[in-house]
Amino acid sequence: MKITLAGKHGAGKSTVGKILAEKLGYNYFYTGGHMREMAEKRGLNLIELSRLANNDSSIDKKIDDWQINIGKTQDNFILDAHLAFHFIPDSIKIFFEVDENEGAKRILNEKNTLHRKKEANFSDINSVISNLKERKASEQKRWKEMYGLNQDDHTNYDFIINTTNISAEEVANKIIEFIKSKN
Repeated sequence: MKITLAGKHGAGKSTVGKILAEKLGYNYFYTGGHMREMAEKRGLNLIELSRLANNDSSIDKKIDDWQINIGKTQDNFILDAHLAFHFIPDSIKIFFEVDENEGAKRILNEKNTLHRKKEANFSDINSVISNLKERKASEQKRWKEMYGLNQDDHTNYDFIINTTNISAEEVANKIIEFIKSKN
């Protein structure tokens, strides 16, 4: 089974993805980690890589090809990627909603984790929200131009879950319930 996770920044996709992978015994792939590696190799953070991608389509192409390859060569996996619903059409497609302030709080709380340390400087909720809006606008513009896609369009997904007021464990359990109901 192929499961793709998309949604808003700070909604808990990677945390829930890891929980799902463990509970289901699946492999877990994380586009954010792949992008962070790409950014690091260039001496950039994610915001800077996103800005660069506005004028360099090879960045998105590498990320897209990576996802497509996973979809063609793997089975029984979780892929946390904003456009995975598009590149792996035979997957169960899950979308994570979260209140903007809650998502920003979660990201701010993670700012000292290894993968967040090299991201854009932010010190409070407002700076996180500002950075997220810039990144989101950049991504949405590129995806609309390249693929005619709006990642936030709920009709692209099989299951939408709002994670604002529930734990990652509860989110994972609700997704597993949904998956079981489809079999």
